[in-house]
Amino acid sequence: MALRDFPKFIRDHYEIHEWRHASAVLRADFRGQWNDIMQVLTEFRFRKSHIIAGGGGRSQVSASIDRAFTARSWTERKFAQIRVDENVYDSPMHKVDWF
Repeated sequence: MALRDFPKFIRDHYEIHEWRHASAVLRADFRGQWNDIMQVLTEFRFRKSHIIAGGGGRSQVSASIDRAFTARSWTERKFAQIRVDENVYDSPMHKVDWF
């Protein structure tokens, strides 16, 4: 997959880095998730108010992205083990924010 395969808005507003053909795999094998990610990135706006607001908890940037994925039925998941090829690693409650 080439950079030109990303939506124009994404190319114009984000710095894109490819790692081991991840975008090609995501786009080909997980089309719904690819579309969700592209839509969330297209709709996201980084606002000055996001960075000047007082602290405590998640930032407004994280919260707005969280809401966008939650609206698309993505959820936080916890994993007790991670499998890489034939190797299984214990990972007590390893969290993945959006699955």
